Amino acid sequence: MKTTKNYSILLVLFLISSVVNAQEIEEERAEAKERINDKFPSTRAFDFQMHQYTPADFDSELYDKDYQNGKMANYTKLRFAANLPIIKKPKWALTGSLLYNYSSLKFEDVENKMNPSLPMFDYKEDFHYFSGTLNSTYFTKLFNKPFIINGSVTLDASDKDFGRIKGNVMGTFILKKTDRTRISLGAMVFIDPTAPIPAAPIFAVEHKFKNNNWTMDFILPQRLLFKRGLLENGRISIGSEVDGDSFYVSTDQFGANNMYDFRQLELKTGITYEYAVGDVIFTVKGGMANFFQNQLIEKGKLAKDYVFDLNRKGSGYFTLGVSYNPF
Repeated sequence: MKTTKNYSILLVLFLISSVVNAQEIEEERAEAKERINDKFPSTRAFDFQMHQYTPADFDSELYDKDYQNGKMANYTKLRFAANLPIIKKPKWALTGSLLYNYSSLKFEDVENKMNPSLPMFDYKEDFHYFSGTLNSTYFTKLFNKPFIINGSVTLDASDKDFGRIKGNVMGTFILKKTDRTRISLGAMVFIDPTAPIPAAPIFAVEHKFKNNNWTMDFILPQRLLFKRGLLENGRISIGSEVDGDSFYVSTDQFGANNMYDFRQLELKTGITYEYAVGDVIFTVKGGMANFFQNQLIEKGKLAKDYVFDLNRKGSGYFTLGVSYNPF
């Protein structure tokens, strides 16, 4: 789900440390940007990812009634993100982001439960999703601790029609910062009438274990990873992450409205290896994906008012990525 994805990326802005004067602000902002880019590849200047899932069985419901079941024989995602600075001042910054997401799904041995007399059939669907975002970040202090306010506005679309305008506002500050531990707290408010919740808390811990090379990276509710260096310019990460995605579906078979928002959430548990060559970072991931939301919602409606629910069994996943971050 796009809201969850934006939530996951924005909440790592807590990584800025103390703000005392303009010079220190600039130094801390540089450190923060480096740490954010390090944690979330999609925040780098240019990022490309290819996701491939293994086949898995599925069943579905339409208006709470059994609809179709069969096998999802192929599921491929291609994702490209670009993030470029627009304005940079000592205490605030404005950036622009572009995202393109291509999803290809192939279904086989599909049975229509509403009309079992129909023969089984196969079909394939391709979806294109585009979005543009303006992000503004302001740096100050709260209770004598670094405090960051971030706001974003997003316009999205499919290849057939415009989607929606949505946004969010977030504030975070550091509770504790030592050589080995960072703890932060905050909240995010969603400026989106279709969001499942109006606001969400932010809590994050990064802790380097004593006398070994492992670091715990915990961000509620997005991830729990354990990381360490492997080879001179490489790093391995083991753990679980929540990933979200969405795209628009244009169809007239579910009712009068012909544009729907397909939202999905998945929990990925596995291993990630990253290797840097100068400003280019290569990424390989693999593991198990468990999907806990795959719903089709009429555009502009609440998440609870979904019309179609896809229950996809767990499947293996494999990801290849490459990022370029010249800034």
